[in-house]
Amino acid sequence: MELSFDDIIKDKFIINLKMTSPSNQQKAIGITERGLTITGTRITIYDIMDYLTAQYPPHFIRSMLSLTDEQLQAALSYIEAHRPEVEAEYQTVLQEAEALQKYWEAQNSTLFARIATTPTKPGTEAIRAKLQRAKAQPDPDNTPVEEIKASLRRALQEAKSEQRIPLSQMWEGIDVE
Repeated sequence: MELSFDDIIKDKFIINLKMTSPSNQQKAIGITERGLTITGTRITIYDIMDYLTAQYPPHFIRSMLSLTDEQLQAALSYIEAHRPEVEAEYQTVLQEAEALQKYWEAQNSTLFARIATTPTKPGTEAIRAKLQRAKAQPDPDNTPVEEIKASLRRALQEAKSEQRIPLSQMWEGIDVE
């Protein structure tokens, strides 16, 4: 008889719980309809995997997901103890998410096409004209897109490596009107 991923995880989870010390008897990771979830939250192991895959440091993950040190440690320990199974399930979750995204993009493209052909409501002409004028004006910040992207990449790498800029230096070189 072939076991499903859920059966394997449940078996390993129960064994893992039996092997923990009495002080750690409380379940830290549970199985819900959402998948492997940090108990007491709606945060899944797959949410943690997203951040780990992007190479974010643990303190950043804890902060972004509003987890306690104990919750994050439990999740990281679970992932490490069950890495092959978690990674296989994570790939399935990513594939399902991609399929759902494609589905909803197709659904919404039809809706947006229909909305575009819908006549405007009476009385909205002035606001629509104002919006069109705003769109037609050149961007006051004409910084090239590639320069912006490079700056964002640098900032992300600095955040990942826990580099900090003193508050006194943050506004240097910025003109405030």
